[in-house]
Order: sequence, then C-alpha cells, then structure tokens
Amino acid sequence: NVQIPSINSCLINKYRYGSDSIRPHRDNQTTFGENPTVIGISLGIEREIVFKRIEYNPVKMNSIKVDKERMEEIRIPLKPGSLFIMGGSVQKYYSHEIPKVEMDGVRYSLTFREFIE
Repeated sequence: NVQIPSINSCLINKYRYGSDSIRPHRDNQTTFGENPTVIGISLGIEREIVFKRIEYNPVKMNSIKVDKERMEEIRIPLKPGSLFIMGGSVQKYYSHEIPKVEMDGVRYSLTFREFIE
C-alpha cells in the first residue's frame, strides 16, 4: 500500500568523493511512518542505490539483518536528473544504501519525505 505523503521535509546530501556514502539502513518508522513514501532527485554524476532483502522483524524495526533464505540485491543507477520513488512496504523488507565507489565529480541528492514526529 503506497501512501500519498504530505511532503514537509527535504534532506540534501553532497557527495564530494567516492568515499562519501550512506550505509545500509531503513528510514525510521517513528519519524517517517510505517510505510513512508520517499522521493529522491539525483543531480551531478551518476551513483547507484543498492537494496538488500532483510529479515522483517516487527519487534526490531531498526534491524537490517540480511535475509539469507531470500538473498536478493537490487542495484539501480541514479543518473543525473533522475527521480525515484520508494514506497509501500519497501522499507520493511529491504535496506538501502549509496555505497562507496571510485568517482570523479560531485553529486547532490534531494530526498523529500513526510516528517511525522
């Protein structure tokens, strides 16, 4: 079920070097809701977002333990000027990250969400 958010926050990240990255995580359920809708815009050089299947445990919502029975990794290139939408139950069953890479150039990401806390 994808919720139509009331966007009220924007996070801007600047990736100056390939070592600038975002570790595997799930957006906080308390802060952004049970099934948050996240809208991202990528500017500058291309980077990749990586989704990994995790074991869903409603008691440990911060857990990103990889699901070894359903090992799954999805890699999506975020081209300059691209937009992606992450919604529904994605954050219950997948972690996401921007891994470290070798790169030459700068990238900005704008992430729009509904902040509920």
